[in-house]
Amino acid sequence: QVCEIAIRGSHNHLPWEPAKLLYQNQYDFNYLEDRLLGEAYIENGRLNIGESSYSVIIRMPDHHLSECQEEILKRFINSGGQVMAFSVAERLLNQLTGINSDVMIEPDNDDLRYVHVKKDGYDFYYLVNEGGNAIDTKLTINTVGSAEWWDPLTGKSSACPILDKTNKTMTVPLHLEKRESIILSIEPNKLPIVETNWQPSQILERIDISSDWRLYDPESGGTLSDKLTDWTDISGYEKFSGILSYERVFEATSDMLEDAQWILDLGE
Repeated sequence: QVCEIAIRGSHNHLPWEPAKLLYQNQYDFNYLEDRLLGEAYIENGRLNIGESSYSVIIRMPDHHLSECQEEILKRFINSGGQVMAFSVAERLLNQLTGINSDVMIEPDNDDLRYVHVKKDGYDFYYLVNEGGNAIDTKLTINTVGSAEWWDPLTGKSSACPILDKTNKTMTVPLHLEKRESIILSIEPNKLPIVETNWQPSQILERIDISSDWRLYDPESGGTLSDKLTDWTDISGYEKFSGILSYERVFEATSDMLEDAQWILDLGE
């Protein structure tokens, strides 16, 4: 896992205030329990524990450490590491501006979460929309290489267009529906190709399917309702366990059927 920041905590108390701030500003982090400080070794401004390595430690002002643990943090600071006390959110954000952000988005969105993992020569960015609205933004990452989108639910992959790149960064378009997640896979050994003429997918047509449904029992063929409704609201089916079918017929053009993605939105 590529993660520069750790939030200090104990086995029975993990501060949520700095965690919320980091989540909403796309800073990945791990919690660091006090007891693990004794297992750390410090080198060139980094506190290393196992396979994890941090350049920034965030602590709460009222979080007390033993004399030995305080000495470890002093050695960390003297080697070039940073220890930041959380009190005011804006102050911590200002302190973090000097930290090299692993991901950046434009426009900003509080609901985007991410984790960056390196494995078998690849870089993987797991991206999640935790909000109730779709996210449309441009994502810039500190990795360069050929890019693919991986759907964690279906296992399907698709090419990811690259809008811009430098020697150290790439920018790609990111669209996530509410509560949706996706994996961005980067192969650094392959050169990326910038698509200067890329255009986002267009919605060909929206079809209103809020009415004219048929809810029926496949065994009897009898129609139970002409609405898209919960069958437990139908008399006699309050405790029904089995199979019922919902059917809605509509017309589609040839353009809508050719190489188009269909999205079924049944509302809340």
